[in-house]
Parts: sequence; C-alpha cells; structure tokens
Amino acid sequence: MLELSAYIGHAKQRKKPDISLSGWLEAFVGHYYVSGEGGSNRDFHWLAVYCDPAVDDLTEAVETTPANLTACVSSGYEWAFVLEARLQTFREHTADYGMVYIPLASFEQELLQCACPETLPEPFSRLLWIDDGFLDDETLPFDFHLFSLIDEGVPYLNPRHFSAARLMELTGGGGSWLVRHS
Repeated sequence: MLELSAYIGHAKQRKKPDISLSGWLEAFVGHYYVSGEGGSNRDFHWLAVYCDPAVDDLTEAVETTPANLTACVSSGYEWAFVLEARLQTFREHTADYGMVYIPLASFEQELLQCACPETLPEPFSRLLWIDDGFLDDETLPFDFHLFSLIDEGVPYLNPRHFSAARLMELTGGGGSWLVRHS
C-alpha cells in the first residue's frame, strides 16, 4: 500500500510552465494525447494522458484506450498518478512541470491508503472518509450513523484501502473515464 499523504502534500508555489501539458506532449514530444485540458473549466480536475509509441504522429491519433492510458495528472500539474511501467519515460517527458509522481501498478486496484486525510490539500478536503471495517469485523463496534450513510449510497473512501480511479472520481470527476474503460 502507498501512503497518499507521503506524495500529496500542500501544493508548492512553482513557476507555471510556458506551455500546457497537452501542447508540450502532443506537439513537441509526440505519441501522446491529453484529455481534459483546455476549455473554460477552472475547477480542480484530472487529465488523462494516453501514450502510444507505435502511432505515426503525422497520420494517426493516439487512441484513448485502457492500454494507452499512461498517467492521470491534476489540472494544476501538481500530482501525477503514473503506471509503473511507464514512469521513467513519462518523468523524462514532463520533468519541467515539477510534478510529484505517484507510481501505480494499476489505476483500478486498491493500492492507496491515507492515515491522515485531514492533512491533504484543498482539492481533497471535500472527500468523505469512512473506515467501513465495522461492516465485516464483528470485533469492532457497529457504527449506525456511518452505516446509514453507506446504506444511502453516499460516496466515500475507506482510508485503509482505495484506488486512484475512485479517488479521482470523487475529487474531480476524472476517474469516471477509468471506470468506463474497466
């Protein structure tokens, strides 16, 4: 398990890059497509970064398939969840953006935990964290209030185990394209 708060701390003041991530990766590096950037959305959200080294940049576009999904980057370029197999290359291609890279074997597997959710920065402050272990462990006291929230279908994360896809879905809508691809 990766401790989320070890990677996602309070955002540092950084020099803003001269070019958008999509502009850089798509036009200058090549073999990339960045979904979710541009437009008028100024709210925090996640960008899906797809890469296909085999695509002919002059005649073909990178397909937005699960096999090509390489990284999910916060809209302010603070953090990037990156598949471990593609981490080194992605880090080299985005070094000037000053991101914190969070390596994952999968976006869908519950590989993350967060011991101190209250220390996460603002984009994560609206999350509801519920340790739902009392549902399966008879030695823990049953929490009727939390159960009623769970039973109502209120979206939450269990701080002991959650996936990057679910985190992104609840913080900025980005995980929804991951869920559709699964």
